[in-house]
Amino acid sequence: MVLGVDTVNRLVAFIVWSRIMCSLIVKLCGAHPSPEKHDGQRQKRWKQVSRAYRKIHQMVLDSPVVMTQTALQLFNINNATLTKWYDRMKVIIGLVFVFILKCYTVISLYVQVTRKAYMLVCLFSE
Repeated sequence: MVLGVDTVNRLVAFIVWSRIMCSLIVKLCGAHPSPEKHDGQRQKRWKQVSRAYRKIHQMVLDSPVVMTQTALQLFNINNATLTKWYDRMKVIIGLVFVFILKCYTVISLYVQVTRKAYMLVCLFSE
């Protein structure tokens, strides 16, 4: 199956803007690390992040410069979307951590073997 130019462009745009949204959400999660009280009531973290994101989304939509001079699109999100995103990010970060740990293990084994080989070479070269 060969994709058309428009389809490929839309896919690339989605991937790029998804990265922008991901970065924005990561920053908002850092700004709202735990539940807080708002108007005397405890607000869940995802509600705070969602509210802040919607404000930014609205500012983008209200800006004629951003809307006419860029192709920036921020998609609508809700608490369910944020929860799914967070769960996926935990899995991805976990996989990356496991990969790095395995690489570290392989490298440390390589260093140990190289040291032992060097010691043997030095021993037999005397």
